[in-house]
Amino acid sequence: MDHEDASISYVLGTDALGRDILSKIIAGARVTVLVVVAAVGTGIIVGTTIGLVSGFFGGIVDDVVMRIVDAWNILPGLLIILVVVLVLGQGLWTLIGVLAMISWPGAVRLVRAETLSLKSREYVSLARVAGASNTRIMIRHILPGVVNIVIVTATLGTGNIILTEAALSFLGAGIPPPEPSWGRMISEERQYIDAAWWTSLFPGLVIAMVVMSGNFLGDWFRDRVDPTLRQL
Repeated sequence: MDHEDASISYVLGTDALGRDILSKIIAGARVTVLVVVAAVGTGIIVGTTIGLVSGFFGGIVDDVVMRIVDAWNILPGLLIILVVVLVLGQGLWTLIGVLAMISWPGAVRLVRAETLSLKSREYVSLARVAGASNTRIMIRHILPGVVNIVIVTATLGTGNIILTEAALSFLGAGIPPPEPSWGRMISEERQYIDAAWWTSLFPGLVIAMVVMSGNFLGDWFRDRVDPTLRQL
């Protein structure tokens, strides 16, 4: 093989490798979206429910819930996830479940704080006088007031879930093969970093851009829904 043939083979091989990496990144995006939506959605629903109940009833219920949240926050989340995956085995729904476990405490604190403020409003007192049940008051009168906070929490928490999923996949405890994963792509392609550095760089750049986009979206939405920030 002469020099020209070798150059053509190299170009064709590089082009095929580039298309393969692009295909994996696109396929990995589908899996990442599924994991993030399911994990964040489950965590937000659980956290919002617990935060509403804790803030609305207060007293011993609030004390117990907040002590549980405090105890949960001091636990090493990544280590617990690794242990759970090791015990239950790798799987898509196992990963979604363990990621949901780390996404609910943040929503509890924010929803509880807003509920404590809203439950003392006049329209809530009027609903009590009208004979509305506690469940109806929480769902019809308080929940709409915390929806904005819930959405902001979900958008800001998306980046953390993506990074955690990528880290788990990089360590071999995330989404099992043959499903594609950005984190596993970085892990698998790092051995070729000298000859084809872009195969590890591009998945990492995609992770960074998606996380930054989620953070910017959360900041923008927080500015839009908070009147004090909107006036700045």
